[in-house]
Amino acid sequence: MSEPFAAATVEMMRSGIPASGHVLARMVGEFETHLSKLPEIDGASVVVGSTDAPERLMWVACRATPETDLRRALRAVEAVWLTSLRFPHTESHRLRLRSDRAEMHFVSLAAAGRYFVTGIVAISATAA
Repeated sequence: MSEPFAAATVEMMRSGIPASGHVLARMVGEFETHLSKLPEIDGASVVVGSTDAPERLMWVACRATPETDLRRALRAVEAVWLTSLRFPHTESHRLRLRSDRAEMHFVSLAAAGRYFVTGIVAISATAA
């Protein structure tokens, strides 16, 4: 983990409680809805799940569309995270780009003492 992202994650996890129940289920649904509608992402490939692990409450696997490179797909996911998916209080995220996969690790806190969500969006390249 990069230092600023790791520090932000630790701070938000200390300041809040892990999202669970209906709050986490709502986040899962929001991720599925928003990412499935992105033109850079193959909507049929979007799979979203949740765990009980506070350091990774959510995971998303999806695939870029054939005409979209991973960098552009990752930027589209980042943009929808910042505008529609994160909690309004605070957030941090980290992007990783490889030749066959892109990742966005994220954490967001609703407010001090309130829910936080952590997770990863993994985008794979469409096979040629």
